[in-house]
Amino acid sequence: MTPAPKHPAPPTEDGTPIDDKSYPGADLIRHTIRVWEPRLGRSLSEEDARRILENVVGFFRVLHIWDRRRRNADSDAKEIDSDGA
Repeated sequence: MTPAPKHPAPPTEDGTPIDDKSYPGADLIRHTIRVWEPRLGRSLSEEDARRILENVVGFFRVLHIWDRRRRNADSDAKEIDSDGA
């Protein structure tokens, strides 16, 4: 009998299980647990790892939005300067 994977892939939205080998996120969740458990000094569940990943992605998404807005504002300002010259 094959032991169950330590961190199985989550089911799809309709509840169908995903083969762990075909789910790239399973490795990412395992990696997140390996990275964060020593830093936090406690055991993490798969849900903890998923939330950490969600927060990190959200953080970088906000940084990307801010950067894009700044670049657009800089571009608009240059356009106004060149039009007025």
